[in-house]
Amino acid sequence: MSRSEASTAGSQAKTNFLSLPLEIRDQIYKEVLTVKHDIYHDERYFPPSAISLLRTCKQVRDEGCAVLYGGNTIWVDSPRYFLEWLGKIGASNLKLLSRIRIETNYWKIWELDREPWCQILRFLVHLATGLRHVFIFWNSGGKDIKFVRELGEIKNLRSVTIDGEYALHWPRYLSEKMGVEVLQAARTEAWWDVLDKYEEGTEDLHP
Repeated sequence: MSRSEASTAGSQAKTNFLSLPLEIRDQIYKEVLTVKHDIYHDERYFPPSAISLLRTCKQVRDEGCAVLYGGNTIWVDSPRYFLEWLGKIGASNLKLLSRIRIETNYWKIWELDREPWCQILRFLVHLATGLRHVFIFWNSGGKDIKFVRELGEIKNLRSVTIDGEYALHWPRYLSEKMGVEVLQAARTEAWWDVLDKYEEGTEDLHP
């Protein structure tokens, strides 16, 4: 096949795809662009066909990005890398994020990453207007008042689930601030004991 023939075939394939009803295209997008597990905030971990599909044309990119960013849970465990990634995807795609899982760093580097984490939360508050589901796991920073205050500013959520080690009053505070019931993730009895021990001495911590 010559180069001109290949180009014509590609154009016809693109035209044929866009001639499908939007409902059918959405089904194809969901099949190709969504996965059941959380996706790390890096294109290398996206579904294999995602990047090539989104490069087809502007209309496909716009329709597909809505599914890619809105239909997957984005997993965040490094505030610095996540901020870099937000710069790459742009504000328009940040608005499409629907589900996010945040795992804070371990305590040895919490102080270094505290402000970047707070910066991420401010971005989510002001720019992630489509965000509806948040899961947060505290590996560290569970007694950080500034962090939990920033977290509480996220609104219009449908679900919030928290896990890890955090201060005694955080679930009630977040429920009141976010306007949604904050669920504590299921855990074993031993893991509840870990949380109980962590909460000791946090009775006077109020955001």
